[in-house]
Amino acid sequence: MDNLRIKLQYYGAIREIVGKPEEEKNLDKEVPVLDFLRNITYDYGSKLHEEIFDLATNDVRKDVMLMLNGITLGREKLPNTLLKPGDELALLPTFPGGGF
Repeated sequence: MDNLRIKLQYYGAIREIVGKPEEEKNLDKEVPVLDFLRNITYDYGSKLHEEIFDLATNDVRKDVMLMLNGITLGREKLPNTLLKPGDELALLPTFPGGGF
C-alpha cells in the first residue's frame, strides 16, 4: 500500500504543546486511532501524553474530544477505527468555563 496522508488539527493546550495548529502525517498503513495517538505522543513527549492520556488507566482522558472528519469519535471506538487516506483528526481538550 502506498503511504497514506492524514491531517491533524490541534486545539487549546494540545496546540500549545505541539507548537502548531495543524500538520500532515504520512503513515505506512491504516492504523487504529488509539495506536496513532500513542505514537504521536512519543513524537512530542510526556507533556502531550499527559494531556491526552489518563496516566492511571492509559486510556484517552475523558476531557479530550476527538473528531474524525468532523464527527465526534467516542473513546470506545478508538481501538477499532482505522485512519484512512485523507482523514482529518482533530484533538480538542475541554476548555474551562463554558458560559457566555
